[in-house]
Amino acid sequence: DAADNVGIAGVQFQVEGVNYGPEDTTAPYSIVWDSRSASNSGRGISAIARDNTGNLRMATVNVLVMNVGVPSTIPPARPKNLRMR
Repeated sequence: DAADNVGIAGVQFQVEGVNYGPEDTTAPYSIVWDSRSASNSGRGISAIARDNTGNLRMATVNVLVMNVGVPSTIPPARPKNLRMR
């Protein structure tokens, strides 16, 4: 969730500091990230909210990717939305 007294213009998601997809301009703000293409290690996933006056606020979560023994035929679990207040 992202909220601001002048309104949220959009949220840009990043994986390891690199933009992941276009800025999401419609609430609820979320991404789906298929970790099967990532090597097994810790990753930082960030959400950068931009309000209608251009102010930015970032929240980051760290995840541990462990793809060992996961068959590629199993679809990835739907991740929970990143939440930001």
